[in-house]
Amino acid sequence: MSKRSIKDYFSSNKKTKIVDSTDSININQDIVTNSSTEDNLPENPVTLTSSSSKQGKVNRLYNTKWEADYPWLYFDNQRFGAFCKLCEKHVINDSALFASSRGIFVKTPFQNYKNALGKDGKLNKHTYSASHIRSVELEKLALVALKNPVYNQILNQNSEECKINRKHLSYLFRSVYFLVKEEIAHTTKYEPLIKQLIVKTSDSLQNWINANSDRSTYTSKATASELLCCASEILDAKLDKEIYGKKFSLLADESTNINNKSELSICVRFVKNNQPVERFLNIVALSDTKAQTIIDAISNELTKHNLSYDNIIACGFDGASNMSGNKGGVRRFVSDKAGREVPYIHCRAHVLSLALTSMRNKFPKIKRVFHVLKDIYKLFHQSPKREKLLHKIQAILNDPILKIPEAIEIRWLSHYKIVHAIKQSYIAITTTCEHIHQDGADLASLAGGILLSLREENFIVLLCGLDEILGAISNLSLTLQGPTICISALPTLIKSTTCHLNKILEGLKQDSVNKKTISCLSQFLEQTIKEMNRRFNDTALTLIEGCAIFEDYKSFSNSSEKIIEQLCDCFSLNENEKDGVLSDYKSFMFVASQKVKTNGYPITDLLEANIGYEHLKKLSESILCIPIGTPTVERSFSAMNRIMTNLRNRMGQDTLQYCMKISIEGDEDPSIEYVDEVKTNTVKEYLKHKRLVKQDMDTSCMILCTDKLQKFIIRRKLLLLTVLSNDWNAYFEIGRRSSNLRLKPQLLQNILLDTSNPDSEPELNP
Repeated sequence: MSKRSIKDYFSSNKKTKIVDSTDSININQDIVTNSSTEDNLPENPVTLTSSSSKQGKVNRLYNTKWEADYPWLYFDNQRFGAFCKLCEKHVINDSALFASSRGIFVKTPFQNYKNALGKDGKLNKHTYSASHIRSVELEKLALVALKNPVYNQILNQNSEECKINRKHLSYLFRSVYFLVKEEIAHTTKYEPLIKQLIVKTSDSLQNWINANSDRSTYTSKATASELLCCASEILDAKLDKEIYGKKFSLLADESTNINNKSELSICVRFVKNNQPVERFLNIVALSDTKAQTIIDAISNELTKHNLSYDNIIACGFDGASNMSGNKGGVRRFVSDKAGREVPYIHCRAHVLSLALTSMRNKFPKIKRVFHVLKDIYKLFHQSPKREKLLHKIQAILNDPILKIPEAIEIRWLSHYKIVHAIKQSYIAITTTCEHIHQDGADLASLAGGILLSLREENFIVLLCGLDEILGAISNLSLTLQGPTICISALPTLIKSTTCHLNKILEGLKQDSVNKKTISCLSQFLEQTIKEMNRRFNDTALTLIEGCAIFEDYKSFSNSSEKIIEQLCDCFSLNENEKDGVLSDYKSFMFVASQKVKTNGYPITDLLEANIGYEHLKKLSESILCIPIGTPTVERSFSAMNRIMTNLRNRMGQDTLQYCMKISIEGDEDPSIEYVDEVKTNTVKEYLKHKRLVKQDMDTSCMILCTDKLQKFIIRRKLLLLTVLSNDWNAYFEIGRRSSNLRLKPQLLQNILLDTSNPDSEPELNP
């Protein structure tokens, strides 16, 4: 047999083994099997070949069996070397990956067959190289694109991204909400709270923030402010929904903030679930405190919340002339805008305070007692050392460890607190003042003067008497400051307090100790009772007495039609409405006569009745709407002072409104529904300012899933996919057709399915 040359042997025609199975052993096998790259391979690749070295020696041969273990591998007869099907297709378009691979298996043929196999072989190294792994990923995208339309892929991916982003948006919102609810500076504490606490307790949030771009971490104060704005808007919308179309009463008062600027707080009172509720509406900056300026601010706020003057039942203010004036005050402007006389209620707690202040100033001995109390507060409040000494002496004497409270001029509840505290710690305070005076330190002379007053018999008698008197009045004051108390209970409260004070007066008159001082105290109490009755019997007396018949069935059954008619006149009802109320009153009188011995309330039973008494129901609802004071407004000013401090004195008016809205009206723990609404509102707010479109083009950090930006996201991802697939014609076509953000999403799918008419113009949304 003649010998054949090695070259003739390796050039023999042997068919190449081509993998045709759809079942693959690994991801590379699956990707290469289904890839269309094999169509571009040579028709008759060799099965076995060799490579010659420069010295003419024959190296190890290329074996087609390697292709079973490395399905991406093939031999090119024309270039005399092995190549990678996947890298040739994808790495060639990426300069960075191409440079890292040095072109081997891509443009440069692989011929080092001696080192091809083995764990450290060239084929195995290439399988796990960065360029090859990236090629596998891109090929997977291409295979998925063949099975599913690109449009559906993008929508599904965008939907998943939106779910993830909105989930983590909840962490951000709850952080802002917590800071604002606790009245902590959200602009300076938001970022540390996220980075130092929230992120460290949530790995998913940490990964989400790291995945976003540097400008889209959502930990800036701008993000906190936008979330705060959205949360406040949701509370406004919730309030608008609750009060829409209902009768309401208007509450307002004016005060000054830390910057000595006038602020107007506006609240409303209405009926919800058959119970009266008071809600904070807004706080408005005033240029001046004239009645016209105030009524303009009130009108603007009522318009924003879709509230009409036609539905106003009553208005509650303090006794300032610009608010309560019957000729040029806000009270008169409200009545003029409503087209009828709107009942005005002077804050009952304020009336009580005015009565006590007036009587205190008429009795010098009583006035002197409160001056001494203020000096005691001054002595211990200004020095931690003296206060610590007081607490030590209280502990030795087994007295309660009490701080001396401040007596605020307009808050008589604080007067009772300081009187009661000094009475309980009388011996401890006297001993402490004596020690301070003997020590000769600062304010030693003040301590000596206080000590002389405390040892006087007149002071001791007046202190004990005032403690009992102010205790009864403070109970009435606390009740009047309740937000849900009904005006029908007011006469009963005042009457019970007056009876209590009369009993105290009788006890004082029978006391024989220090008759001169007891006489002064008795006169003070007697004049106080008269002053309270005089001030409480103001212009609203008829309205209050008419409402009082609805307090219980006994009062209702003992009432007359005349009281009902007077009550209808107070609400300015027309003749038809008045006749309807009288008719229901006569019918309901039979029910009331049978329930006299029960503990039921006529108003509650009327509002819960399923049928009948429609006119009387409306009257009952109006009675519940009538306020007896403005404590809700005063509490809003307290919240303002806690939020807008010396350290936050540059806070804007809008931010102050948002913070007060959440602090006053927000729940301690926001519900899931509320958080979802805030996230939806945040999407709208971002769209309004186009913040994400302008500042960040990274779609992976998008928290939006609305139509407008969804088109923007789809367009960018379509362009990306066309680049990956080397379909440059589709790239330019998509870029031309979808450059307008108003393009309908359906057209994007049509672009992929039909590009036969590139000159046709896209259809736009109207």
